[in-house]
Amino acid sequence: MKNLLKIGIAAFLVLNFSALQAKDVDFSVRVKNVDEKSVAFLIDGPQVIDLSIYGANGDLLYTQNIKTKATSTRTYNLRELPDGTYTFKIVGELKAAEYKVSIENGQAKVSEPIIEERFKPVLTKEDGVITLDLKNAPEGPVEVQILDRYNEPLYNQVFDNGLKAPKRFNVDRVFATELTFVVRSETQESRETVQMY
Repeated sequence: MKNLLKIGIAAFLVLNFSALQAKDVDFSVRVKNVDEKSVAFLIDGPQVIDLSIYGANGDLLYTQNIKTKATSTRTYNLRELPDGTYTFKIVGELKAAEYKVSIENGQAKVSEPIIEERFKPVLTKEDGVITLDLKNAPEGPVEVQILDRYNEPLYNQVFDNGLKAPKRFNVDRVFATELTFVVRSETQESRETVQMY
């Protein structure tokens, strides 16, 4: 039944290019038409966004990576979904938004979004030193892990008070073709790979 529901969602989610507003400063969502059980998102300008739809029990029902070159619209037809509450998660580069969409008696209602600041690791490599600068650094502990190309840990440290200043790593004598920097907070994780040669 769960697989049938997932297939049904994938088959019946209609994507129309005409509007999820996802600027660096804000997200907004509107219901296109309550009678149609659809939700339209306006994406403002060039964006790379991950959209996921979860069922009431937390099962992932649908996921899509959206890349736009200009302002556009995505409309999701929810006719095939049974009544219940669904979670739409929209993750951009610096912000994430979560919307609760309730479907009841053929009508969709959208909650106000919960907006979350996202951190963005910026890695620069110069003269055998990689500098990690964490934009929008979260409060609380931050774990930094460096992995080789076989995912073997070369470095692991937890910074209890966060990572407010850039951290420098001397990699001049590291014999690896690439290093993956994994940065974790309580609620987020980011992976960035740096080519060594």
